[in-house]
Amino acid sequence: MLGAHIAVRFSMKLHIKSIKTRKTFTIDVPQGVAAADVKSAIERQEDIPVSSQRLVFGGKPVREGVPLQELGIQKDATLHLVLRLKTYVELRVRVMSGLTFDFDSDPRAPVNEVVLSIQELLALDERPRVLCSDGRALSPAAPLDQHGPLKNGSLVHLILVPEPGLPSLYAHLGVKPEADRARAYGLAGSLYARCGGIFGVAAFVDRCMDAWMADPTLNANDRVATWHQRAQRCGFKFLVTQLMGYLCGGPQVYTGLDMAASHKHLAISEEEWGSFMRALGGVCAEFALPADDTTDLVAVVASMQADCTLGEGEEAPPNPGRAAPAGDSLYARCGGAYPLALFADRLVDALLGDPSVNIRLDGKDRSMPSLKYLFTELVCALAGGPETVTAPSLPAAKLSLSGQDFVKLLGCVPSAADHLESTKLASELAQMLHQDGMALVMERPPKWDAKLKVNVKGGSRQASATPTSHEGMRIALKRVGDEAGAPLLYVPAGSSGFLLALEEAAGASAKAQWRAATATLGFEEVDGLAGIAKLPSPTDKDVLFVIDISGSMYGNRIQNATTNALTVFDKFTSDEDHVGLAWFNHQYNEKLPLRPREASHRAVIEKTRDAAAGGTAFYDALIKASGQKPLSSNSYLIALTDGADGHSKRSIEEAEAAIAQSPWTLLVIGLQVEPNVRQTCERLAKASPDGMYIHAADAGKALDEAFAKVAVQFVMPKVKSADAAAAGGGVRGM
Repeated sequence: MLGAHIAVRFSMKLHIKSIKTRKTFTIDVPQGVAAADVKSAIERQEDIPVSSQRLVFGGKPVREGVPLQELGIQKDATLHLVLRLKTYVELRVRVMSGLTFDFDSDPRAPVNEVVLSIQELLALDERPRVLCSDGRALSPAAPLDQHGPLKNGSLVHLILVPEPGLPSLYAHLGVKPEADRARAYGLAGSLYARCGGIFGVAAFVDRCMDAWMADPTLNANDRVATWHQRAQRCGFKFLVTQLMGYLCGGPQVYTGLDMAASHKHLAISEEEWGSFMRALGGVCAEFALPADDTTDLVAVVASMQADCTLGEGEEAPPNPGRAAPAGDSLYARCGGAYPLALFADRLVDALLGDPSVNIRLDGKDRSMPSLKYLFTELVCALAGGPETVTAPSLPAAKLSLSGQDFVKLLGCVPSAADHLESTKLASELAQMLHQDGMALVMERPPKWDAKLKVNVKGGSRQASATPTSHEGMRIALKRVGDEAGAPLLYVPAGSSGFLLALEEAAGASAKAQWRAATATLGFEEVDGLAGIAKLPSPTDKDVLFVIDISGSMYGNRIQNATTNALTVFDKFTSDEDHVGLAWFNHQYNEKLPLRPREASHRAVIEKTRDAAAGGTAFYDALIKASGQKPLSSNSYLIALTDGADGHSKRSIEEAEAAIAQSPWTLLVIGLQVEPNVRQTCERLAKASPDGMYIHAADAGKALDEAFAKVAVQFVMPKVKSADAAAAGGGVRGM
């Protein structure tokens, strides 16, 4: 009796669900046993030979010889039983979420039953999926072996069916900011992650779309050729990027039509589909994708063939068109994703085409296609559409504009939205971006409680009328706009601010009213740009000195370098600026972190006169310095050197790339440089958009010219018309 009591006490109950019969039975096994003991218990109870059993728990095979507890299998757990009969075929199933799994299947089983079994084994949700083999989808109702002989080890892909409105695959992560990185770059192992997340998927789709639209076989089909219309192109790129993100295992929610509804009317033939797939393969080769990634991407696209082409004897249905979105949201009134995709595309193109706008592109994550896609889904979501925003808090996924550049974006809205039915919609879009999108588009959310530093003309009376904080200015302008009947959008820009008046529908008296009221608040209109005004402020800037103290600088060179640095400090900086100092030889030494200018900083710079020693790593120093984050909108990196690099670990090409991607303007002051070294210095300076190489002897006049650019006139970017941009592409590539 005691032995029986002990046996019961130390046994545990397991539930075994047969994939073949869909029935569940229960067994009792001692605690601490391994898989072999469970299989023996199943054989005794159900008369299923151990050699015919495969056990699966939590989507993974139960490893032989490992105690169940080490595999996380506790009492009352459910294990799946897969039969391994001699007539069965072992398939290697790959899911785009990143899992590859061996599955034994009866070759006579219908494909849809096989799909259900795999979904259950892997604990996948019940959203629709299709099984693909050798680049084609298998017919759901047909037996496996009807699609040709399948050998043991044959690779099949389990791929999602793109139906609109299904929840995100990443819904379980919630909306916490820390989950944004996973949403942008993907969960480990997924095809989405292997492609580089949304950044890589967007770049890949952009290139595929360009290849497909240039394909003469596809263009011979008049219905397909309509892709070349600009509105179609932008909308298609957006929806295909969204679709491929979802099918590759990303968090995107597909919002377009199902594949049959959106493609059958195009009457795509087998020949055209073959050309379409060859173009896809060409892009995979162009991107030098690994073989597994190429195989998976081809399978994903091939899974949609039956819904995208006409079968034998099938006639093309009428074009369903694009139904107007339901409701009265701004999204619906604009016409939905297609018109808004064109709007977003034209806006981003305008900003990228303006050299004064600082949008960082790195050729990897932050490319033109990825920023256009991410901005489009943001615009659609803010306007009330069904689109979701991939990673709203991730800096790499934002345009990351300065205050001044955000004003330029808002100012371009009327031109970028001129294809919409009403100018009122443009005004609503601008207000939407200002009110709901500012923190999601700007590099840093505005600090509304920050103090204003404004040079107000007109005496102390006018100065006393100017609010002292950004929040105070926003409230004051809201009141002025309400009284004048013209929305006034205020954007902080450092210690100053900009005003954009949406005055298209305002009468002359309203315009005069807001102009008079905002002038009292200290605003000055920007010449030639109706509706834009700025609070005049000191031309605050960053000046980071990077001084060569290597042995070759000993003597006159180090003395001249120090004297030039002090001249810049005395003549070209003020208390509104930030100043920093770094020395370099074969190492980089930060002597003065970038901070508000103080008179005591002069003495720190003066100590440079006695510092010459060591080798020269100029390229390394420039890479280090250009990676520092500026604190002002006008930032100058002033390198003083004889330029003779002999110790850098990084190349001049790497230095050029770092400078080109940096927000700093590089000014190189050469000290008794040799002609060949001067060419190197000029090359590095040219990598910066407004960079300059300056002879030390000519520094005074040249620096006057360089720093005068701080007060350069505010100019709006130019927006391409929808027709002019019909050929697609953009200002800067990937």
